[in-house]
Amino acid sequence: MPTRSKAAVLVAGIAAVVLAGASLSTWADSPARETQYVEVAESGRYFFVMLPAGTADDDWREARGYAYELKRDGSMEELWSVNGWYSFSTFLTRNGRHLVRMGPWASRPPNEELAAAFYTDGKEHTRYTVADLLEDTTNVRRSISHYQWELNGKGFPRLTSNDRLQILTIENVLITFDATSGELLKRQTYEN
Repeated sequence: MPTRSKAAVLVAGIAAVVLAGASLSTWADSPARETQYVEVAESGRYFFVMLPAGTADDDWREARGYAYELKRDGSMEELWSVNGWYSFSTFLTRNGRHLVRMGPWASRPPNEELAAAFYTDGKEHTRYTVADLLEDTTNVRRSISHYQWELNGKGFPRLTSNDRLQILTIENVLITFDATSGELLKRQTYEN
């Protein structure tokens, strides 16, 4: 049986590590699977149910969401609904009438990619693209399949107790919106 040189074994080992790393980074650089979830308003009285496409027995083919009010007797009343889109991150205001939808896995050009959309009673009234929120779109962090324009973690994005949406961009700029109107209220450098 032929013996392998130490160099050949080393090269084979390095190749295996590189291929395994490439395979893991490709898997890690893929969008997450859409799942159903519930977003509860801070008041605890209202909630929003997000459903991905094809999740019900009723032949729904597109993603949709429903806002409900939880009554004192434990019954629920549907307030409004949306359909045709899925978001991994939504925020419902205290009164259950207003919803913020965060944009998808960013892969389209920044001037076309949704950053955030604002809804009242299920009707979209204001939207911002990634380009609307960044001072310089070349600051995004790119990967094989997408780019990152916001700094997730550090508690952002978040909806404050007074219905203000706060997003922290990759440029370390904290942007505050009125979640009920969609109005951009303030941009400021974020200081930890």
